[in-house]
Amino acid sequence: MEDIAVELWMRIFSFACTDDGSTGRSLSLVSKFFQDVSRPYRLQSIVLKDREQLHDFAEILQRTPPEHRRIHHLFIADPHRPPRRTLAAFPDLSSLGKTELLRTLALYSLTSDEVQAIWQRLGPQAQSENAEILDRSIKQPVPELESILQFVAPTVRTLTAHASSCLYLLTNKFPELEELTILGPNVAIQRRPFPPGDLAQLPSLRRLHLVDSSEFFMQFVQRAPQITHLRLTGLSFLRQDAVDALGTALHIPPDHTDPASPSVVPHNYLPRIERIITDSQSVPTNASLIRRIRGVQGLTQNSKVTFIQPDSLEGTKPYVWSDARRDWLQRLEEKNGCWVIDPLKVDRVRLTRRSSSRS
Repeated sequence: MEDIAVELWMRIFSFACTDDGSTGRSLSLVSKFFQDVSRPYRLQSIVLKDREQLHDFAEILQRTPPEHRRIHHLFIADPHRPPRRTLAAFPDLSSLGKTELLRTLALYSLTSDEVQAIWQRLGPQAQSENAEILDRSIKQPVPELESILQFVAPTVRTLTAHASSCLYLLTNKFPELEELTILGPNVAIQRRPFPPGDLAQLPSLRRLHLVDSSEFFMQFVQRAPQITHLRLTGLSFLRQDAVDALGTALHIPPDHTDPASPSVVPHNYLPRIERIITDSQSVPTNASLIRRIRGVQGLTQNSKVTFIQPDSLEGTKPYVWSDARRDWLQRLEEKNGCWVIDPLKVDRVRLTRRSSSRS
């Protein structure tokens, strides 16, 4: 091992640390040499599965020097989801201080009896002082999410995150971000007004996947002039300006059959678009939703568009976090991820001419 140059080891570690973070953790346990040489790459690729890991990772980033904070690939599951724990997994309550007890209440899913036991340990004064704060921290996006996004913004290249991250993503610059998947929805953020789009915010973004969060479509494309691949999964609503933007990108004149829709040709926010995949996943029953979906269906005459629509009231299997994690890992391995279409789905919607379509 001593005969191998440090630079070569560094090169090896940079390629090895492109998974869910387990390789980086393992390398740090091999030896002092491996720990030191792999340190710049240990956080290169990270998966955060729940609120507890989000909290711990934010603390790690706080104490990590900037030169070792080069996160390139990041997967953040639903930050609202606390890991399920029982008090048996913790030390005896009598050995925990106030801070540790409050942290347990904030980060974990406990039974009502377990919560009551902790409050009894804290006492009535602590409960009156902290109950409202804890309730708000559980219901609202955890503050650590914004802290992590701030740390990774200069270097992150692939990101999968919950829709609650959009508030930060749409108001800050991510110069290296190339691929983004957002899983939603988040009603509070959808209703929030955003400043006009800045094309310098997401200058490198090539692939955008919005899952149950198509309401953010216009916000993102106004900030990402280099998008080549777009996927809208769980599509149940799309504003007319978004339909028109898709049509303009594909050189299709807007069709304003809806008298309530303004007759305005939008700016071409997708000048480099190569492929669009839309997947409704369920059969809409609301008349206005059906009208919108048909508006998107009209775009499928274009060879760049694949439209997946269920042919029964059962719909299709929803796209969930396990699917997102699988696709994120596949993209790190330079595979197709969400950009390949299941031939069975394509056959079901009678688009067999694209059954072998891949990115």
